[in-house]
Amino acid sequence: MPKRFVIIGQGPAGKAVKHILDATKNHVSIECWDIDIKVCPNRKPLQTIVPKADIIFLCIPSWAIRAAAKDLGYLIKKQTGIVSVSKGLDRSTEATVDELIAEVFPRTKRIALLSGPMLAEEIMQNKPAAALIASPNKAFREELEKVFKQTRLQVETSSDVRGVALCGILKNIYAIGFGISQAQHPGDNFRGMFAYRCIEEMRRIVVSLGGEEDTVCSYAGISDLISTGFSKHSKNHTYGRALVESGKPDFDSEGSVSVGPLSKRIGKRMNQYPIFKMIDQIVARKKKVSDLMKLF
Repeated sequence: MPKRFVIIGQGPAGKAVKHILDATKNHVSIECWDIDIKVCPNRKPLQTIVPKADIIFLCIPSWAIRAAAKDLGYLIKKQTGIVSVSKGLDRSTEATVDELIAEVFPRTKRIALLSGPMLAEEIMQNKPAAALIASPNKAFREELEKVFKQTRLQVETSSDVRGVALCGILKNIYAIGFGISQAQHPGDNFRGMFAYRCIEEMRRIVVSLGGEEDTVCSYAGISDLISTGFSKHSKNHTYGRALVESGKPDFDSEGSVSVGPLSKRIGKRMNQYPIFKMIDQIVARKKKVSDLMKLF
């Protein structure tokens, strides 16, 4: 059955999701909304579009979800599905995206995360992309799979929302490390070494925090880490390079914002993950960027 979609957020991610959905006939309408009217000049009032939505796509930074829920929560019907493409942590509570959405949108049980190699610039150029749809609700997973079936986005499904949320955080953090290391021109052999060590740390962190090991080997894990870690389009990779080339980036990335809160959640086990720990200390200005290479 054709759906009514509402996309919250019209940054690169929101525009990319709309571009994907435009390609399918499985919709009655696609409405877009952003808090900044300059990027979404034709937006309609939330009170008009949200109550009619079958599926809402949250294409906003993780740190904005709680604030957005105050405007959206009372408008959303119980049967409305919510899909988040956010990859980060709540700054105040250190909650993962799956925990945060369940907290701020308690009325709906149809919640999913969409995560994978989905660089917005490439999607807008009609280049291939892929994602893992994660939801505890099997019927909603299957519904979303049908939604994307006619699009250029290749999808797989999973029930491991915690693992997908953690992979989304970690790949952004390690992408900063890729940016730092590549800016120092260590060579392609080092790139392979670094990737292996990051993946191994990712695997252990995800399992220790309640995710499934197999999720690290999915579109949401290694696949997204590779695309984000090596891409010039990645804000996290660019952030890492800027730490080397200018000393202090004049912008934040999901990884730079998330690494501190996640380190608190990991707690005393931080020493088990030396690359993660070093990136955290570099972002917090407690270590020099050159110290990352000393781990190898």
